[in-house]
Amino acid sequence: MSLDLILEKAEKFEAAIENRHLIKGLILPTLVLPPEGREDLQTGNYENCAIWTGLYVAAQSLKYAATNDPQARAKAKRGLLALHKLQEITGKPGLIARGYKHSREQTADELFFWVKNSDKTRQEDEWHQAVDYRWLGDPSKSQVFGVAFGYFAFNNFCKPDAQEKEEIGKHLSAIVNGIIDSGLRIIDLDNKPTGHGNYSPKKYLGFGGIGPMLLLGKLKSVAAITGKPEHEKGTRNF
Repeated sequence: MSLDLILEKAEKFEAAIENRHLIKGLILPTLVLPPEGREDLQTGNYENCAIWTGLYVAAQSLKYAATNDPQARAKAKRGLLALHKLQEITGKPGLIARGYKHSREQTADELFFWVKNSDKTRQEDEWHQAVDYRWLGDPSKSQVFGVAFGYFAFNNFCKPDAQEKEEIGKHLSAIVNGIIDSGLRIIDLDNKPTGHGNYSPKKYLGFGGIGPMLLLGKLKSVAAITGKPEHEKGTRNF
């Protein structure tokens, strides 16, 4: 495949994201065309917004590093603010939402996409109301990874100013400290562990689990961003 064809595909893909999948700064990967009477594109599956928004921030951050295009940085910054909002909207420091949307009432797509008979942890309604927004809880290790990767990429490739760096450090520190203080688990708004948020060591075919490795990477990132020795010291326990 030629470089020109790759670039053409990338431009079409980015245009599709901008036109349909970028909702309130968040990437909504799976959407349903809005029902009659609605002009927005908020109807869809919000379970993977956190990870894909984080990856979008990383992609735009790398684009900025390679091209020095100010539009790429602006798009990365827009996504960065959405990553902050994923945590702020829950009202619980360190807890991120899987996704959020502007709505004052429940819609049929929420439970249609969320509840899965094949997953015993996905049998209850995890949507919450926050004034004019609704947000989906029960975040997993994958969703947290996406957010952390977005923070890492923006910090490393977008030349953040002092305020941006402080905000990244504050939000990422809260996530990491919350997991460590909760016994290496993600604790949801109801103070119960989330369905797929256990970072405790496990063995698979005789090898160690990936949870501690994921947390080690986050600790390293926090230590590099904040410069606080307690975070670097914490990496020695992994």
